[in-house]
Amino acid sequence: MNTNEYGLDVHYFKKNLERILRDVNCYTPPEMNRALTRLADTATNGFAKCKICNGFETKPVADDASRWFCEECDKTYSLE
Repeated sequence: MNTNEYGLDVHYFKKNLERILRDVNCYTPPEMNRALTRLADTATNGFAKCKICNGFETKPVADDASRWFCEECDKTYSLE
């Protein structure tokens, strides 16, 4: 994972922001809201600990913001 000095996954944000900017002409307001909210939620929850192994190598599952994937234990878990 490519993190900055604050622990933010820079690669994840660059990849998603590039995709959003590439397709900005195609977004409806609700779609743009959802895409940007997902990024903001990821930044806010970037230090979420895995509920299985207590590791920090977690990221949201692409299609379900309530589910996260831990790269340390290679498992998916729910934030609920």
